[in-house]
This record gives sequence, C-alpha cells and structure tokens, in this order.
Amino acid sequence: MSKSNLTDQQRDFIVAIAALLVPSGMQPSTASLYGYLLLCPEPVSLDTIAADLGMAKSSASVAARMLEQYGLARRHGERGSKRVRYGVSERYSGFIAAQAALLGDIGRVIESRAGGVAADATLKRLRYLGSFYGKMERSIMERIQDLADEAIREGLIE
Repeated sequence: MSKSNLTDQQRDFIVAIAALLVPSGMQPSTASLYGYLLLCPEPVSLDTIAADLGMAKSSASVAARMLEQYGLARRHGERGSKRVRYGVSERYSGFIAAQAALLGDIGRVIESRAGGVAADATLKRLRYLGSFYGKMERSIMERIQDLADEAIREGLIE
C-alpha cells in the first residue's frame, strides 16, 4: 500500500483508530501504525510504513516493536535478507491485556497500602476500590481467554 494508494477514507480510518487508542496510553505513532496495519492485506516493510504514514523509519521501527510487544503486530522476515516486514497479528488482545494488568496493579497497590494511609470510611472505600480493580483485571483476562478459545475452535487463529 503506497502513499498514493491511501484514500481519504483510509487516512480517516487510521486517524480515527489512533484517536481512540492514544487516550488509553498508546503513543500516537504506534496507534497510527496499528490503524494502518489493519488495512494492509499483507505485511509491509518499514520503508513502506514510513513513506505511507509520513514518519521517520526509526519512528516506524519503534512503533512496530511496540505493537509487537502488545501482540498486535507480527514481524515477518524476508528470505535472504535482514529486512523485516510487519503485519497485523491474528491475536488482538495484547493491548487490552496490558490495560487489564495495569488495573490489577492499581488494585494491588491500593489494597496493600490502604491500611497505612486511611481509616474508617476512607479505608473501606479504598479496600472496595482495590478489590474492584482486581476483579476487573480477572474478568477481562477470563473474557480474553474465552474469546481466544472460541477463535481457535472456529479456525480463525491457530
């Protein structure tokens, strides 16, 4: 997908995906790259990414590696070359799992420190909040597993 092949609608799609992901903590270049990769029918090189998105190749590389960490992108090697290409992952839960882990971490900090920083109604509220965040983490992770199992059964992923 070269720069000249991106339609206005595709550019708007990339911008919309990025606008939704940035407030959740994803860097703008990473969020834009994710929106772009969702549109690519096959893996693309860093040169192509940089040209299509108008970013430096080094920025594209950092963004691609971050998407890889989230499990949202996959690296594809080229035979006989050190060049890599990136494509969207078949698994989509990495970023959400990271957000769920953050909720769990917040809950654990609140629960472990509440007794030393609060009393009475405030302590009760903090203990409830810590428990809430922990339950949210567990619920999200259970649902991610349910959806992964379903996708495997339906042959959508291996």
